[in-house]
Amino acid sequence: MTTSQAKNSPHTPFFNITQALRGQWSPLGLFLTIVFSVSLSANSSPSDATSFIGYRDENRDGVNDIYCDKNGDGINDVDGKEIFLKVKYEDNDNDNRNDLFIDEDGDGVNDVYLMSNSMPVIDNDNDKINDITGIKYKKGFYSGSLFGLAIEEKGLWLEDFRDDDSDFCDDEVKAEIIKDKNDVFKDEDGDGISDDRESVMNKRRYRSIFKRVIKKGKNK
Repeated sequence: MTTSQAKNSPHTPFFNITQALRGQWSPLGLFLTIVFSVSLSANSSPSDATSFIGYRDENRDGVNDIYCDKNGDGINDVDGKEIFLKVKYEDNDNDNRNDLFIDEDGDGVNDVYLMSNSMPVIDNDNDKINDITGIKYKKGFYSGSLFGLAIEEKGLWLEDFRDDDSDFCDDEVKAEIIKDKNDVFKDEDGDGISDDRESVMNKRRYRSIFKRVIKKGKNK
């Protein structure tokens, strides 16, 4: 066979990019492609260090359907599996709930971290990624308000959680977060809470994470 014939032969056993583009695959070319694809798939799969449980709320009640920990013992109330491996437990008021950690809405952010000053996020491997939602966090910024009925940054559990667009965040809270980003922060009474947001929360029904009693807004 001449050099010219070898170049033009359609039966060469090696991978030919022109044939591939035309839909013609040699056996070896097909084999190499499969091996390459499997290798890419293996390398792109998440590692244990970046895996997370996830957040699902099909009935839009503000509580994760696949994980929550209402008594704060580190055990998933949904399936009984241990989730928070490093949880510390104290119950000084004998109410069968952890004084240092609770996660009623199941977003991986400690509902009572403002009160306990302890364990703000479930992060067993200390990689600065929430083990439930997979969201990165840093000190003081835990994104608790973006998921579920617990507004951890304010010490509140919403009694009237509403999520019409199924994005896991209370619709009114989300609107206020967007507004706060765009508007100038106003705090005339010096309590550290935006005055506009205070007026909105006065119309909501919520429980105080600190006192654990039912409260109603002033305008109810």
